[in-house]
Amino acid sequence: MPDSTPLLDEMERCTDALDLLIAQGRAAIPSHRLYETMADGARDIARRLDEAARGKPQPATNPPRYLSADGQRGGW
Repeated sequence: MPDSTPLLDEMERCTDALDLLIAQGRAAIPSHRLYETMADGARDIARRLDEAARGKPQPATNPPRYLSADGQRGGW
């Protein structure tokens, strides 16, 4: 097994990004804006890890032409 994979590389980069995000949060004055900024940063880290593990999302190959209002039925 190789000693490095794309997922492990991205995890290491995300660890650095998370450390930076935590340091910025600790150094700032608590506020709603700070909370939103921290949440956006955490979501970005989670998205990057998810893409590294699963790959980028692919568009639907055969989406339905019709979808009911309740989302239960579709038509092609």
